[in-house]
Amino acid sequence: MGILTVIKNGLVIVFLVVGVYFVANFAGPAKNEIMGLLNMPGSSVKGASTKKAEKLSDKLGADVNAQLANVEQQFLQLTVMDALNGIARLQRVPQDVRSVSDYTREQIDNMLQSSDQKRKAKEKKESWKN
Repeated sequence: MGILTVIKNGLVIVFLVVGVYFVANFAGPAKNEIMGLLNMPGSSVKGASTKKAEKLSDKLGADVNAQLANVEQQFLQLTVMDALNGIARLQRVPQDVRSVSDYTREQIDNMLQSSDQKRKAKEKKESWKN
C-alpha cells in the first residue's frame, strides 16, 4: 500500500469525522433558523386566521425533521469501506474516459484508412481503364 493511498484514506476518515461533527452540532440550530424564517414572527395581519399557516408550518417542520433525521442516519451508516469504494470508482473515471477516447480515435482512423483504401482502389481501377 503506497503512501498516497494512506494519505487518501486518512483524508476520508478526517472528512467523515468532520461531517459527523457538523451534522451532530449544527443540524438543530440550522433547522430552528430555517423554521424561524418560515414562520416570519412579528409580521401578521389583524383579523387573518393563522391556523392554516400553523398547520402547514407544523407539517413542514415535521417533514424537515424527518428528512434531516434520515440524512443524518444515512451519513452515520456510511462506513470507511463505502468511502473507499467511492474513491476507487472515481479513480476509474479517467481510465473510462481515456478508453472511450482511444476507441473513438481507433474508429476514426479505421474509417479514414478504409476511405483511403477505397480511393486508391478507385484510382487504380481508373488507371487500368486508360
